Amino acid sequence: MAPWVNGVKTGHTFGARYVLVGAGRRKGVELIAAVVGAESDEDRFADALALLEYGFSKYRRRVPIHAGQALARSSVRYSGGELPLRAARTVAVGARRGQRVELAVRAPAEVEGPIRRGAVLGRAIVRVDGLREAAVPLLAGRAEPKASVLDRARSFVEDRLGWIALALLGILGVVALARRFSR
Repeated sequence: MAPWVNGVKTGHTFGARYVLVGAGRRKGVELIAAVVGAESDEDRFADALALLEYGFSKYRRRVPIHAGQALARSSVRYSGGELPLRAARTVAVGARRGQRVELAVRAPAEVEGPIRRGAVLGRAIVRVDGLREAAVPLLAGRAEPKASVLDRARSFVEDRLGWIALALLGILGVVALARRFSR
């Protein structure tokens, strides 16, 4: 047996003849082969190895997500800045040549403290040719404290700065007109 084979179950019946289910892992790709109807004990092992070798020639390991990789950034309400959302673990998939490996990230656009470092705030999903293959939580890359009263007030003013400026211009215009007509 090859050193990369990690599972074998043999069997034999008069109807199915020599049977074998084998599994192997090589270069990060894990495959399973099933042989039914082999003529002999040696044939079933040779056929299973041939199937696994064929499979390994077609598949490659791809790593679309690495542990700790920042996959999204959420803006922090009131205090400003961005909070990196990092992958909780590495995700590796086996894919044939030509298959599409896609990454979809679901994360909030905005967050509000308090948030502890490592809190789950989203999810990354890996698809191979459109089929969900794996999912990994996205964790807060750092702690974010609760916004202070000053941060909230500053944010309130910044969010309405355009309206405040427009109101001030309106008031100045009214004052200027009032002065002009009072003369």
